[in-house]
Amino acid sequence: EGVIAIDRSENVLHLNLAAARLLETDREAAIGRSVADVTGVREVREILTRALGEAREITLETKLYTGAGKRKIEMRASPLRDSDGRLAGAVLVFNDVTELRRLEAVRRDFVANVSHELKTPVTAIRGLVETLIDDAEMPADRKLDFLRRIRDQSLRLSSLITDLLTVSRVESGEWAPELERLDLREIAQRSMRYLRPFGEAKGLEMGLDVPDVPVLAWADADAMRQIVDNLLDNAVKYTPLGGRIRVRVRADGAFGTVEVEDTGVGIGPKYHGRIFERFYRVDKARSRELGGTGLGLAIVKHLVQAQAGAVSVESDIGKGSLFRVRMPAAPTAGEEPPIPTPLDDKGA
Repeated sequence: EGVIAIDRSENVLHLNLAAARLLETDREAAIGRSVADVTGVREVREILTRALGEAREITLETKLYTGAGKRKIEMRASPLRDSDGRLAGAVLVFNDVTELRRLEAVRRDFVANVSHELKTPVTAIRGLVETLIDDAEMPADRKLDFLRRIRDQSLRLSSLITDLLTVSRVESGEWAPELERLDLREIAQRSMRYLRPFGEAKGLEMGLDVPDVPVLAWADADAMRQIVDNLLDNAVKYTPLGGRIRVRVRADGAFGTVEVEDTGVGIGPKYHGRIFERFYRVDKARSRELGGTGLGLAIVKHLVQAQAGAVSVESDIGKGSLFRVRMPAAPTAGEEPPIPTPLDDKGA
């Protein structure tokens, strides 16, 4: 906490080191100067006037502009009395609440997005069920269509809940990777076997390029399967009929690399920094139409980072996309394994 003591004329009597650092000022040079000049905070006179006039603590939140940019500051002003109980000045306490407010905004956005995403399939299921109940004479083929749509929405709901739990576990630190020597060729081959039928059903050309020798990474097997599945599933969803998808695995120096490339709709460069955020969609309507939860790439980023890896994208509108995951190569005998990097939840 930054603390400043002022006299009745609102001049600085004392400020602690935390206040000097926050305000980017010299402690000695600030003594005797107007607190408004020292802080540069417009509202400081308002809060002091109220605290002294009403003889009680007043709290106010405002902005502070520093060399590091705009900060959100909570100010508390309390009357200061002498030994005879007479009003002698005030004490100002500054708290930098920038990060707290950012996290609160992230939480609010997360709750709002989750509520919206859950509401969509639930509303659809409710409408379909009510129609089935109200129309007892509905033809069998139409009834079967309704039941299939209920199943599809239920699967979408289940997928969303699973993804939410995954994000929550990784971000909260409840999940820790079980790192082992892993052949990335086997991960890519498994994902291709699983998703190839969905791609071929859309008329997509599905290709896999792997070397003849193992590409050994230091990674968690289940996490790597989820990472490659998510990237390949996205490629299938966003590549139009007749397009091409290629998965490549290669050794890349100190890393093992998996690439998923498609000839899909592509992503504009200005969106590259945001597509790994939770619930961020470049084309919201199209994403929901294709059944995406808006969490797939966020899960990819967090799982990759938790294993000391890196994920990147190369893409542009109408030119397809290439997602690249680089994982630390498995250590050889006598080598220390890579240490996973701490997660950064900013923008996540």
